[in-house]
Amino acid sequence: MNTPQGELTIIHEGLTHAYGQNMVALMLAEEFSRRGFNVKIMPVRCVSPEGGLVEYIFASTSVLTMGVNWAVDNGADIISMSLGLPASLEPAGLDDAIINAYNNGIPVFAASGNSGNNEAYVPASWPETFAVGSFSQAHNRADFSTYGYYMDCLAGGGQIVGSNYSTAERIWGCYVSSVCDENNGGLPAGAHGFTAALGTSAACPQAAGIAGLVLSVAPGLSPDALYNVLRQTCLDVEAPGWDEESGYGIIQARAAVDAVSGTPDVNVNMTPQGSTVIPAYGGTLNFTVEVRNNGTSPAFVDFWTDAT
Repeated sequence: MNTPQGELTIIHEGLTHAYGQNMVALMLAEEFSRRGFNVKIMPVRCVSPEGGLVEYIFASTSVLTMGVNWAVDNGADIISMSLGLPASLEPAGLDDAIINAYNNGIPVFAASGNSGNNEAYVPASWPETFAVGSFSQAHNRADFSTYGYYMDCLAGGGQIVGSNYSTAERIWGCYVSSVCDENNGGLPAGAHGFTAALGTSAACPQAAGIAGLVLSVAPGLSPDALYNVLRQTCLDVEAPGWDEESGYGIIQARAAVDAVSGTPDVNVNMTPQGSTVIPAYGGTLNFTVEVRNNGTSPAFVDFWTDAT
């Protein structure tokens, strides 16, 4: 199987150590780990070690701005920002830092927010960024997902109706506990754990991960060209065409990669091991499957059962 070569570096900016690791895990687990792409993570902590201290986020010296600039200077290929601020509280220089990243060929992905309202947060609403909201299992905009004139797409960020967390749709990921986590009642530093995320902060890194897949096949794409590939291959939901609630729809990894790939030459052979008739009260069917790709681009193969 042909595998794209080269190294892809992704910066992710989250609000706490464990939270950021969980978002990075979401970004990479599905999109890269099973496909053998050469990827580096560039974790850049842009708020205090304790996390969630708004005075650090809104500081005039803006560690967010410094973090973006540092990523640009140190070879990031994609920037993912699971955070958002009201425009009136924009950190000093952040807009210029995002524009600088964009002008240096680095696409920037940002969470739209979790207010559930039609309103704009930065950096998601800036024209240089790709704004990502959340969709539910019903393929609609999640109730909490902020939306507006700037929306680009939806990705998996879970869903919750009201405050009923017992029925919430959650996104799960893994992390390594930090000293900060331990000091705040979490696992001992260095321990491995898993946690659930809910919000556009979980959706944003998934879109960034899919963007990484596209760049691994077509590394010369400019930010705008990459954004357009992702937009044009979305699954349209909500109102037909672009709309404020869902942007261009639900981001689609397979369709986006196919749009920039060469022609795959895939042979799939399935050999039944025993009966091919589904038992009346359920059971197991066994097949041996051989997949061979002789083409010049990655190929995606789906398997499903039709019990009708």
